[in-house]
Amino acid sequence: MKDFGNPEIAPYVEKYLRGKGVPAKRRVQLFKLAWDMIGEQFGSRQLQYEWCYAGDPLFTHARFYRSPVVGRYKTMVDKLLQNSDEMLQRSL
Repeated sequence: MKDFGNPEIAPYVEKYLRGKGVPAKRRVQLFKLAWDMIGEQFGSRQLQYEWCYAGDPLFTHARFYRSPVVGRYKTMVDKLLQNSDEMLQRSL
């Protein structure tokens, strides 16, 4: 996240890391959150277990995204990202 404060590379980070309708900083936060959840050993094992446990992964994903709980999960992620923004501001 310090790269966003570096005047030499910040314009490039903003340009090349942004997504469709998502600013670069928010996208990086999402990547970091995803890595924290599945990138370490326990998370990787849990992801592999969940991937195969409930049957065909493609069917499971399609069923999940039509579920009404998706909105609650998106709200939870937004709160986590907002808290990380606040913690980052306090550390600067």
